[in-house]
Amino acid sequence: MLEIKTIKMPQNLALNVCHNARLKKAMSIYLVLKALDSDGAGGLHYGKFINQAETILKVHEKTVRNWLKHAQEAKLIEWFPSASNNYDGFYKLISWEQLSELHKCERFRFNYVKIDSIQFKFEYIIDQQALKDKMAQCKKAALVKYNYSLVKEDLKRVVSELGITTSFADLRDCQQFDFLTAGLHIHENQKFFVNVANPDINIGYKKMSAIYGYSSIGGMAYKKRQLQKYGLIEVKKRQLPVGLDYARQMKTTQTRETKLGNTAYFRPLKTIVLTLCDDITPQPQTNWRTAPPLCLEKI
Repeated sequence: MLEIKTIKMPQNLALNVCHNARLKKAMSIYLVLKALDSDGAGGLHYGKFINQAETILKVHEKTVRNWLKHAQEAKLIEWFPSASNNYDGFYKLISWEQLSELHKCERFRFNYVKIDSIQFKFEYIIDQQALKDKMAQCKKAALVKYNYSLVKEDLKRVVSELGITTSFADLRDCQQFDFLTAGLHIHENQKFFVNVANPDINIGYKKMSAIYGYSSIGGMAYKKRQLQKYGLIEVKKRQLPVGLDYARQMKTTQTRETKLGNTAYFRPLKTIVLTLCDDITPQPQTNWRTAPPLCLEKI
């Protein structure tokens, strides 16, 4: 068995398995065994891969055995046991083509993970790749809308009137500008065409929770902290205050009915803030790191 330098992961695979924690573990051991099967034999003997699998996955042998059971249940591998040992034997792997049919992922397009970059559990890489796959889907959908023949020409005309280019970043800034200026500088026709492409590809908590199979916001917040801790993603808050002049135009007089009649409360003007979902940027493998001794940064 040759020493491996990279692990192949079919595109869109992570997005389709991330919602199931057990399936994600099964996929982790399957991808590692696929990489270790360098001679293309279609499988491996337990004694030949166990030590390398432990090192790459950053787990103990007992955990590897449990993950092998998960992979068998998921029909990713088939085990032919040895008569001398309960765990020894030959583990046969399904092909990339079979995997593509089973989990609706790409057959000929792969993402590559360098072994030297893995300084944490391999399943965190699947978590990061799921985010990248979803963002790529959002961007592709936005491009399709933008390139739709009935909209493209009008959109070009509108953005030229606003003095911006047609890049997604500029269109996104234009959406935020519309809110921060109380909608006074962009008329309805411009708003419609600028929002057609929906250029903001960041993902909100609700969708991210669905991707990772969480039923609460708390679980997703934990996942973001874990990925940020290992340098897999960069998270930035997006809270934009509305200008004071525009905030006054948004403010309405608040009244309350009392025994003395309708009483108006003229409270000090509060700041109005546009709060968007976090700006999450998946980081390249060169930025990945081991976890610090104590991570106190809150997300």
